[in-house]
Amino acid sequence: MDAKKRKEFGKSKLAQWIFSHSGRIDLNWLRSRWVLAFLGATLIVIGQWQINKQTIPESQPTKAGIWLNEKLFLGDPGVDNILNALPLFLLGGILLSMGLQGVSLLPKPRELFNNVAIDVRRIFPHWRWLLIASGLFIFLIVGIRSEKFLVFQVPVWILSLIIFTFAIAAWDVDRHVDLSPHLERSDWLWMFGLMIAAILVGTYRLQGLPDQLMGDEGNFWTIARDIAQGNFKPSIFASGVYSFPVFSSILQSWFMRLFGIDLWGWRFSSVLMGIAALPPLYLLAREGYGRKGCRGLCHRIGEQPIFH
Repeated sequence: MDAKKRKEFGKSKLAQWIFSHSGRIDLNWLRSRWVLAFLGATLIVIGQWQINKQTIPESQPTKAGIWLNEKLFLGDPGVDNILNALPLFLLGGILLSMGLQGVSLLPKPRELFNNVAIDVRRIFPHWRWLLIASGLFIFLIVGIRSEKFLVFQVPVWILSLIIFTFAIAAWDVDRHVDLSPHLERSDWLWMFGLMIAAILVGTYRLQGLPDQLMGDEGNFWTIARDIAQGNFKPSIFASGVYSFPVFSSILQSWFMRLFGIDLWGWRFSSVLMGIAALPPLYLLAREGYGRKGCRGLCHRIGEQPIFH
């Protein structure tokens, strides 16, 4: 047998072996890929734990850590904890991506949205309402930039948003877009149950844990207390603590007048505002991850203290 025939014979044998063992290879890969994904997720968790350490490493500071603190002015004595965790994050991310490669984590989008074209011409019949809403909004922005806060600005703002909403909704109707959430009984029960569970978790030892104001809580507490007591009456468009919109503190002051102008009432106002975000989060996550995914996501977020 000459060299050419031997080469062709070898290729045919290799092809037959791959074909006969392809099912076994795919099965083994399916079994091992979850091991890689688990190892990757474990390394990421260990890396996060390493970053969250509150102690300074006992070893000598690394040159990279010294350079970051001196040149970039990080001022973090525990920067080496972050540097030590970076390899774990990188390796964990690589293993996790290898393990989840080809796995469909998202459900298929509804075919309705794929077949609907963005026909801008259908919005032209509503141009008058859009022009009115735009004029009101521009008038509002000009007044805010000049720091002229007047009483009628709030109704103007709400009216412009309502007009915009109805104009866009009419446009969607003309394009036959179905934006109904299609809520079932189970969705209502889950949203209600998640909100009740979030209230129970958020109010547990609300005033005693932590038993003191943490970090910048003092400034937000002071401005919300002064608004609730009537000592400070800002416009909802004004700047608040650290240039954040003061409207959030105004909302807290409204709840404090109901539940008490104290630390518990102030923190409970944050709990209620965080819980109010759960229903829209549920609906948004359901579109992307399905009902099982959105329920797990809302449950995980609702029990986080930082969410409140």
